[in-house]
Amino acid sequence: MAIAIPMLLGYHPEESLVVSCLNGAAVDLTMRFDLANLSATDAFADELAGRIALTPADVTFIAVFTDARPASGVLPHADVIEELYDDHRFRVVEAVLVSGRRWWSYLCPDQTCCPAAGRPLDDSSEVATSLSAAFALAGAGVLADRKSLVDSLSVAPDLDLAVARRQLSTATQRLATTNAAQRLAESRSLVDTLADRFADPRAELADAEAASLAATLRDVSARDDLLVQAVPPQRREAILRVLRAAVRRVSPPHDAPICTALAWFAYADGDGTTANIALDRALQSDSEYSLARLIEASLERQLPPAALVEVMKGAARDIDARDAAG
Repeated sequence: MAIAIPMLLGYHPEESLVVSCLNGAAVDLTMRFDLANLSATDAFADELAGRIALTPADVTFIAVFTDARPASGVLPHADVIEELYDDHRFRVVEAVLVSGRRWWSYLCPDQTCCPAAGRPLDDSSEVATSLSAAFALAGAGVLADRKSLVDSLSVAPDLDLAVARRQLSTATQRLATTNAAQRLAESRSLVDTLADRFADPRAELADAEAASLAATLRDVSARDDLLVQAVPPQRREAILRVLRAAVRRVSPPHDAPICTALAWFAYADGDGTTANIALDRALQSDSEYSLARLIEASLERQLPPAALVEVMKGAARDIDARDAAG
């Protein structure tokens, strides 16, 4: 499980405590906390328990990622792990230390399977190979650290800002001459075209297409029509790739809608890290963007992604009913 955590987060965590909530064989939620901000206190345990209670998790898996190594047989941050393990609310199935490509169990005292020198992380194991292949097939990679993930969701350094803004202005002005039905039809056509193309993880997005998508998402009806498409997993994955590419080609202060759409899709996909990064960028551009604030509140309250999907299904039914009514 420890070798899967960087894939779940999208980057290699540093000086972090990571809690994965497991529902059977499925990972329902993965949370990362800075070790520097942790202490063996009831407050942290209560916060963590409150978040886990909102998931259907059966058990939790805890991993500490740090440069620190065991000293005199004592694993670093053992006090925090002990408190969580003793708390019946967490049902900890395993807790491990990961340091320097080796791992140690906090829970197993048997030197035959968990030696004092630790065990190597085995990238060649069947589980690791299968996971790597699945992520590669989906076009997902594991970045070096969280900053690398932030950079991958920032404006691309090669973007010509003046040209991009002119393209966005042109697209916005053209849409202003259309009515609501025309804007919705154009949005659906554009999203369909891009989603079909981005079914291939190697697909690319033209700057003019990114500008058209950003302009389209300024229309709330078109935006909401896109958001309900986060329900079918295959469709969600393709549109996630579109949005990841698009946020690289749209600059502030015009990027709040498209960054918020990315946050919504990432959150529905269970990727809270990407959702938070996208929300930070959206709110830097428009601190009062209401949908961004709504998703931010959902993340803070640890609303399960499955609950968000149910909201989307209800919205999809409303849109279908409105379309049927003409």
